[in-house]
Amino acid sequence: MNKNDMNNPILQEEDFSVNVSITEKENELIITGHVITISDYWLIKEVVTDLVEKGYREIILTFNDAEVLNSSIIGFLLKLVLKENIKVKIRIKNPDLYEFLKILGVVNVFEIEKVNLT
Repeated sequence: MNKNDMNNPILQEEDFSVNVSITEKENELIITGHVITISDYWLIKEVVTDLVEKGYREIILTFNDAEVLNSSIIGFLLKLVLKENIKVKIRIKNPDLYEFLKILGVVNVFEIEKVNLT
């Protein structure tokens, strides 16, 4: 690979590391870490899907650190709400994430609550 290839994001290696940890409390998932990689998405999707398969019709996601969410997670959560009629509540500790979701126009789709850092 030459130097110019390294600047091409399509040719760079995909980051498959997991940057989040998830604590599960019944239908609530507390997600710590920055949600950036596709592996983060797959982990969150797997745990949320498991809750839905257990029969939960309301899922609460608490994001402790995330500043943004990747489009895969947002699309997955939108599908849960709009196609599967699952109520998704998002609790946000980082105000940047709230602003991000507000800009995307999904604040009214999800029940979003800003929570204080403790």
